[in-house]
Amino acid sequence: MQVPTTTNTNLITNPSFETNTSGWSATGGTLTRITSDAYVGSAAGQLVSTGLSQYASISAACSVTTSYSASCRVKGTAGASV
Repeated sequence: MQVPTTTNTNLITNPSFETNTSGWSATGGTLTRITSDAYVGSAAGQLVSTGLSQYASISAACSVTTSYSASCRVKGTAGASV
């Protein structure tokens, strides 16, 4: 029996905030790297709102014939919507 193998390649050039926020952009807020509240590793990204709607984003080159998956961990302020 042959078991198919897959190779997972991260297309995001800076998928975490371990070093910096390079490649990430923020809308409606300020994105900074913090080391006081990391989920995994030593750093996290913190988005502080300056408007009604805010988000952080990063882009990757994708193909229309390929399936992709993405995930993230979000921590919000008590009483606020995420």
